Amino acid sequence: MIWLTVFGYVLQLNQSNKHLFPIYFYAGLLGGLAYIVLSFGVGSIFIPFPLMGASMSVSAVALAATLIAPRFKLLANIGSGIPLWILSLLYFALQIAILTKYPFANTIVAIISVIMGLVYVLLLKKGVDLGKWMHNLLHWLNNRAAPKTNG
Repeated sequence: MIWLTVFGYVLQLNQSNKHLFPIYFYAGLLGGLAYIVLSFGVGSIFIPFPLMGASMSVSAVALAATLIAPRFKLLANIGSGIPLWILSLLYFALQIAILTKYPFANTIVAIISVIMGLVYVLLLKKGVDLGKWMHNLLHWLNNRAAPKTNG
C-alpha cells in the first residue's frame, strides 16, 4: 500500500484525484476477469492459482502515474530529488521478481492489468475519460443525499 500511496499521490497532483479510483477499479476488474478465465475457463490449461490481490491495480496506477509525469521528483530534499521513472523501474523490477515465484498465469493477469492502466492514460490523452460515468454517478448520489434547503 506504500506503493499505492506514492504513485497515487503523483497521479492526484498531476491529473486531479478523480482518475485514481477508475484506474484502480478497471485494472482490478480486468485482472479479476482474466484470473477467472485463466483458472476456471472451459478447457483451461491452467490450474487454479492464488490471485495477487491489490498488486494488479497498484501496478496499473504506477504505470499511469509514470506515463503522466515521468519527470516528477519525489523526496526533493535528497539531492535534487528522485525522478518518478526511476522509482517506477525499481517497483516493476520488484514486481517481476515476485512474479517469478508464481505460475505463469499470474504474469499474464498482471500484464493485462498493467495494460489497462496504459489504455486508460492513452484514452485520457485523446479526451476519452473512462471514469466519467463514475464521477457522474458519485455527483448524482451526493446531490440526492444532500439536505434540501428551504429557500
